[in-house]
Amino acid sequence: MEELEEVELPADSYIGYEDRDRIGDFDYNDFGMRATISETYLDDELQTIDMEFTSRVHRAGDSHDIHIERMLDNAVEWELTLTRNHTAGGNEKVEVTDEVGSGTLDVVLFDTDNFTQGNTATLSVEITSGSVSPPTTSPRPDVAADNALFEVYDPYMQNKSQGTTIDLGTIQDDVVQSEIGGGTVEGTWNESDVPNIIVVPDTEFNPPDEQETITGPYPDFNNYYGSDSTEDTLSLDSTYDDWFTP
Repeated sequence: MEELEEVELPADSYIGYEDRDRIGDFDYNDFGMRATISETYLDDELQTIDMEFTSRVHRAGDSHDIHIERMLDNAVEWELTLTRNHTAGGNEKVEVTDEVGSGTLDVVLFDTDNFTQGNTATLSVEITSGSVSPPTTSPRPDVAADNALFEVYDPYMQNKSQGTTIDLGTIQDDVVQSEIGGGTVEGTWNESDVPNIIVVPDTEFNPPDEQETITGPYPDFNNYYGSDSTEDTLSLDSTYDDWFTP
């Protein structure tokens, strides 16, 4: 008997970005979006992907493209429809793009030069050839991003002028923990490692204002991302797994 299975990112998860990999103000509002991702499998073979993203905030001064990448083998073929509701020249515009391809999917969801809150991007993907098994392992241990889909998905940010990227694996490692709540942090002796991208599975989550770091409304952020002598490693205190709950 054939069995259908869904692998999902919790509906309307918040994905928030710090756009500098060595210095940040820890508000995770350089860009922020709501994200829902669902994959459907039939007897452990990927059939379809449905994604929806809604822009929430953009307070960075730099220009970025916000991507979603889904890793696939080169032998895998797919068809996709991308629908974007965005802003162009001050006017709302709807774009629909159909594409046939193979291998890894890499789609620009939002261009922050043409940003307004509430812009949407939806993707529908059908696998037409090739075999894809469900992801099984989360690449990050923190509860907010601990989802097997992130084994194969990366919601990365690319600086359009510099070409640099912030991806799901980017960690700020030279951070004094006590300064996370104190404004801009210069690189100093490592006490705490914090991610540049947070994923919060909470529909009520709101990022801090520009003049406030994340430890203002969410003081347990500091406690959760605890001290560690190893650079580029997230060291967590599970007592504060719900740090994003006010």
